[in-house]
Amino acid sequence: MARRWGAAGGYREFLGIALPLILSTASWSIQHFVDRVFLSWYSTEALAAALPAGMANFTFISLFMGTAQYANTFVAQYMGARRLTRVGPAVWQG
Repeated sequence: MARRWGAAGGYREFLGIALPLILSTASWSIQHFVDRVFLSWYSTEALAAALPAGMANFTFISLFMGTAQYANTFVAQYMGARRLTRVGPAVWQG
């Protein structure tokens, strides 16, 4: 395990990429939990409305997140292959 920590493509590199994503997802989860706690203090109707509103928000945002992730695949591929002239069209069409 110690050999994999500092090697190319090892645990350190993996955590450098994954940790910001983990923290971002955790912050969304904590925010939703705290919002629902506050809504439960306000009224049960507001708390009941939070779930469908959150699902509608997620559905709307997922379209844009999916498009960005789709384009990210091509941008990473072109950057790795040093085909920088292809990055702009991939982002624009994404």
